[in-house]
Amino acid sequence: MIFLTAVIVHGIMIPRLGYYYDDWYMLWSGASRGADSLITLFSMDRPFMGVIYSRFYRVIGDSILGWHLFTLALRIAGGIAFYWILTMAWPKLKSLFVLSAMLFVTFPGFLAEPNAATKVNHLIDTALHYFLLHFRSRLQ
Repeated sequence: MIFLTAVIVHGIMIPRLGYYYDDWYMLWSGASRGADSLITLFSMDRPFMGVIYSRFYRVIGDSILGWHLFTLALRIAGGIAFYWILTMAWPKLKSLFVLSAMLFVTFPGFLAEPNAATKVNHLIDTALHYFLLHFRSRLQ
């Protein structure tokens, strides 16, 4: 259900989406000066973000479809990890948490949803945060 919700809410519109706002300068830098330029671009105030963008730009490049599919996959991963965290804490409420994860996938907490390239760092952070919480609690 989490996967289906993400595809219905975000995936259906992917063929109609493009690049928006801050996506442009990042992608322009990668296209005109290469993937390593993204590290320099963000080195002053967000150094680790430049490394992340550089790595993913090497794989995805300037593909509008690629960036939007990548963000869709990150939304799904974040929703599944969110569901796992909730069910670990309260295992008897799984059906409620499916709905919670569906809501989380629909609105993950920031308003710039169609900014596929620029908001990848937020989606990676969210998914990794919940996955790490899940795996860390499994170790204890």
